[in-house]
Amino acid sequence: MGKLGERLALLFMAKKGYTLAYSRFRTKNGEVDLVMNKGNIYSFIEVKTRATSFSAASHDQYSLQSHPELAVNDVKQGKFVVVVRQYIERYRLYDHHIQCDVVSVLVDVDTHTYSLRYFPSAFS
Repeated sequence: MGKLGERLALLFMAKKGYTLAYSRFRTKNGEVDLVMNKGNIYSFIEVKTRATSFSAASHDQYSLQSHPELAVNDVKQGKFVVVVRQYIERYRLYDHHIQCDVVSVLVDVDTHTYSLRYFPSAFS
């Protein structure tokens, strides 16, 4: 499910004019799902994907199942920022605008449709 969410996020960002700089940048400290570039902007994206059934009677409006972005908590954000800094140093992006974004994807297992939410500059 995670790879599907990343592909959907990549297509979404491409439609916004971004190009892929790196997919699944990994260090010993963690991973950044997508690194996207648009001019002087580098967007480091954490993608959270969940399978659900939109036809289910009800969803807890604040659950991780219906709001995958809630899984990007303070601990996850801290690790993510460390990996972003390592990328910046490795590729010497000192003069670029850097943002940490979250893309949340819900995939309906019944209809094979999806809902995507984008949170630009979600944390720093």
